[in-house]
Amino acid sequence: AEGSGEFSIGNFGDDLLADGSTSTPASFNCLSGLKISGTVSYYMDSTAVIDSVMANLTGDATLTNMTLSTGYYEFTDLASGNYSVSASRARRSWMQEPSISAFDASYILRYYVNTLTLSEAQKIAADASGDGSISPFDASIVLRYLVGIDVLSTEIANWKFVVPPVTDWLVPVTARSYAPLSSDQADQNFDGILIGDVTGNFPGSVLAKAGNGNVVPGEMKSLTDNILELPVRIEGVSAYSAVGFELKIDKEQLKVENVTLEKESENVLLSFYEQNGTFRVAVASALQRKDTDLLRITFKNISKANMNDVKLQLTGYEIDANRVDAPQEWMVALQKQPEQFDLKPNYPNPFNSETVFEYQIPINSKVEMIICNVAGQKIKTLVNEKKQAGFYRTKWDGTNVAGGKVSSGLYFCRIQAGHFHKTIRVMLLK
Repeated sequence: AEGSGEFSIGNFGDDLLADGSTSTPASFNCLSGLKISGTVSYYMDSTAVIDSVMANLTGDATLTNMTLSTGYYEFTDLASGNYSVSASRARRSWMQEPSISAFDASYILRYYVNTLTLSEAQKIAADASGDGSISPFDASIVLRYLVGIDVLSTEIANWKFVVPPVTDWLVPVTARSYAPLSSDQADQNFDGILIGDVTGNFPGSVLAKAGNGNVVPGEMKSLTDNILELPVRIEGVSAYSAVGFELKIDKEQLKVENVTLEKESENVLLSFYEQNGTFRVAVASALQRKDTDLLRITFKNISKANMNDVKLQLTGYEIDANRVDAPQEWMVALQKQPEQFDLKPNYPNPFNSETVFEYQIPINSKVEMIICNVAGQKIKTLVNEKKQAGFYRTKWDGTNVAGGKVSSGLYFCRIQAGHFHKTIRVMLLK
């Protein structure tokens, strides 16, 4: 019949075989007009459409089709044969994947310390190094990508398309095979995974949102003649595990020298980078942080000009999964060099890992700061050098001069600078 794709060869006359019998009619099937179709969607949200995805057909025919705006793809008018279908998407240019955030790095750290469970597909997204393991190294790659350090030799921001569901993240199925294709195949779906987006916060996803919290500056201090320090804190949230933000600075006036966390921890990763007046910083923690004081940025005044106020622009920030892209202007008041000697109360106090001491000297002085026990015996020297006038910070990690941990109890911190001396109480708990 016309269009049936089938035909038969009957007995046209008497076809005799070698033994004198007649031949039996032979029937052949030649299937054509077959179709393979499906949808490509994001692995954490089937409603999220991934643009510019290519569906690739290989085997007895080679074809490439771009998915529709709905994520749908199809290959039509295929003859029966052996085929394979996969999906692909080109990696975007640098820093073009806003769904990758410091929150993803915190997920990796939390998984590593066994406080969070990841699905098999999330594990694929977490392996930013592409080495088949999930570790703090992967979290550091995410942070370095965020601040603009070149890590494109790794898998970060690449796409992997898999056949759902993923049962083993180390050997996911990445193609659908038909050997042979003998009927129409619908719902031949793929899940797209953006390497680095462990939380599934892909643009267009219902998970993407802006919400609570704010990144705010403190009062900038002039530590020395040309060294400035700006504290940055978090407001509006009770706890967080990841923060990232970007500042625009006057590159003719300031240069970032260093960034330090207010509270150091072995469970926290910090990455920062400055280039051509754009400064980015990202912090991720394996545990939730409740301290509002986040970090301190040390700037060098390269203009040598006297400054009263410093203008910076916060172009955007993220706190966990909450993202804000509305620019804010920071007009930061500059606290001049101190007018008197002082040693501030340490924080935290009591402490169990390390504590911070802040002191100030109005004139160039020889400074000695020591830790003593209740018997007055010196346990450790924290500072013993000449200092320029300015504001300073130092830390004590609860160790003695030999590096051994001291026992819990009451200790004293004593400072002497010129004719000034002061002692404060320090409580170590374990």
